[in-house]
Amino acid sequence: MEWDTAAADIIVREAGGVVLYAGRCTGKGELLEDWKDAVLKERPLEYNKEDLLNPCFVVFGRRRDG
Repeated sequence: MEWDTAAADIIVREAGGVVLYAGRCTGKGELLEDWKDAVLKERPLEYNKEDLLNPCFVVFGRRRDG
């Protein structure tokens, strides 16, 4: 559920990382769309949606320059 991840999400964001949408999935975590295409769009995980179930997501730490 989305609020199960909200606290960790803000900690990652405040530390300079990101939590990105990685595609829709079933309640059992089975992918319904290609996660690679979804991650390349760099869409942050969203909250306060009609469906409270989180999509699949990936977490990255802060990016380092070059």
